[in-house]
Amino acid sequence: METKIETGQVWSIKNDKGKVLIFDLDKKREIVHFAYLKNGEIIIYHIPITYNLFLKSIVKYLDNDEITQDFFDAKKVWEKHSGGVWDIEIKKL
Repeated sequence: METKIETGQVWSIKNDKGKVLIFDLDKKREIVHFAYLKNGEIIIYHIPITYNLFLKSIVKYLDNDEITQDFFDAKKVWEKHSGGVWDIEIKKL
């Protein structure tokens, strides 16, 4: 069964004590845009990663959380600079 991910979800990560909050999915579901959280604080507001590697990196659905404009502001900076997309598992970032 395929893991269903949606915006607002918080997931635990393999081999890491941090969590990820999904705040955007591209229309084709090729890129997942997420924030990295540790100890209840946002450490990185925007990390884009391929959909398949995101699925390989997560372990367990934990909760839903609020998505704020700050995440989209960070994504706009990425878009403005034609940023790339990570193609490695989250634990290796």
